[in-house]
Amino acid sequence: ELRAELEDADRWGKSGSRLRLVGNSKFCQELLPGVLGEFNASFPLCRIEVFSMATPGALDFLLKGRVDLALTLKPEKEDRLDYIKLFEDSLKVVVPRGHEWARYGAIELSELARQNFILPNRNSYTFRQIRKYFKKLGMPVSSFVEMANIEGMVTLIQSGLGIGLLPSWTVWDEVERGDLVTLNLPESEIRREWVISYCTGRNLNAFEQTFAGLAEELCQSSEIFQAEK
Repeated sequence: ELRAELEDADRWGKSGSRLRLVGNSKFCQELLPGVLGEFNASFPLCRIEVFSMATPGALDFLLKGRVDLALTLKPEKEDRLDYIKLFEDSLKVVVPRGHEWARYGAIELSELARQNFILPNRNSYTFRQIRKYFKKLGMPVSSFVEMANIEGMVTLIQSGLGIGLLPSWTVWDEVERGDLVTLNLPESEIRREWVISYCTGRNLNAFEQTFAGLAEELCQSSEIFQAEK
């Protein structure tokens, strides 16, 4: 183990070193610009590879050894993975500014299931949580459009084609401009935990430890992530 660590230490900062990441595209978009600048200052010759996919696919990539770290929602009942907590968020009802709920600033629970929803793909962790929420309320979600990425969901919501269930940090700019309005879900919250996942039993190397530390620091100081508290 000591020999392996020394060999790794000898490679740090040299050409041929790399850090492979996978994660949700919107989360990477918000997180990586604030992390990679300082990371590159410490390891200027380390090559960064970033793959974009939702949590189920990202964790599969990680377990197959195709990446080193995954920026994901907390794994569900997965004992082959460990994780470093970054922050928590909660889903909000997101409506366009012309929606009647935006004018009233409140949601009619009886009207919730009648809305046309713009939701993430049904194989995603978030869709499962949304389905559990409505099942708990005893309400079916019969009308919805599935989208593979948050950017597409936001575009459809802005166009008035439906409402969404998204955390505030994903629509921060749109809400600031007044294009969208976020409202609390009635009855209870849908909370999620974002983490850096890695395979159980691995000792993180210098690249991975540095990246994880910078990501933790940014999530603790970022206005949009901390607004989720």
